[in-house]
Amino acid sequence: MDNNSKYHFLKENSFLILCVFLFALFVVIAAISGAWPGKDISAQFFSALAGALVAAIITLFLLRGQTAVEADRKKSSKVFEERLCIYKEFLRKLCDVVKDQKITPEEEIELQFQVSCIAMHTSSESIKNISVQVKDIIERIKNNDTNKKLMLEELFKISDSFNKELYGDKIIKDKDADNEEDSRRDTIANFEILVYSDMNKYEKMRELKDRFKELKNKIDKSGSNSCSLLYNSTLINYEYYTAINAKGEYIKTPDRIAVDLLLDGDEFVIRVGTRKNDPEKTKRITNAVDDRFTPGNTELTGAHWHVHAKFAQETPDDKIIEDMNDLLMRIYYYRNGKLSSK
Repeated sequence: MDNNSKYHFLKENSFLILCVFLFALFVVIAAISGAWPGKDISAQFFSALAGALVAAIITLFLLRGQTAVEADRKKSSKVFEERLCIYKEFLRKLCDVVKDQKITPEEEIELQFQVSCIAMHTSSESIKNISVQVKDIIERIKNNDTNKKLMLEELFKISDSFNKELYGDKIIKDKDADNEEDSRRDTIANFEILVYSDMNKYEKMRELKDRFKELKNKIDKSGSNSCSLLYNSTLINYEYYTAINAKGEYIKTPDRIAVDLLLDGDEFVIRVGTRKNDPEKTKRITNAVDDRFTPGNTELTGAHWHVHAKFAQETPDDKIIEDMNDLLMRIYYYRNGKLSSK
């Protein structure tokens, strides 16, 4: 402990030290004089004084503890208010950027300053999650993509990160992860009516999303390590982990294999790739599975994806499910070493 630390310790605890010293002094004097323990007046006086000192010390400890708790409570309240203010200001600034579908150099600088502000009160994990959503929004603006439907999901994810930072585990969530995910998708779908001017298109999209949910429930996961609905319920993703840990368990790595059923324009597309976006590895996988694959050639099915099949929206679900089940089983066999690369 340096000299400054010692000085502050003595300054803050001087009264407590004095009380302890006086109590010890009185006990020693009482013991030496033989007045304590005893039944005479002096013994009673020392006993009463010792009791008073003990009570004073205990009271001091309680008051100091209460003062510290109150100080922490006030500090936490101030920090919460500051966080809430900064998060709301960030969302307002993001709204200013998005509402006119363009971002000026001044807005870029202001948004960067807002990010630095939220970084002071936000964990690195949440900052990373927020940055991913902001990146996607800004990228679409700069690419003149006017698709506002995807923004709802991104804004909800940003709000989730802020919610976690503000309330932690105090917000009671559905214990069933699948029900919670379904609830979120339904909420986003309900708000999508804000960005549809054509109600016929809106109803058609709702029907397609309901169809994706049904397909997800009916397709056999075939040993996949994860299965989820993505891109606002217009993509079903299956992942097969390829790395094995010391316990012989498959673990999540960038080399994991992804199999997607997604909506691309007016078609259902089944594609295969790797999360590392490695075209050569994807080619080895697809060559080992069957000879139906073709390299992707659209924005959604880029070069690092290989397309297994395309179906018109009028295709019966049973046909799509049959193809997906067969492909997923083949990928499962490949991952487990029962199919070899050519």
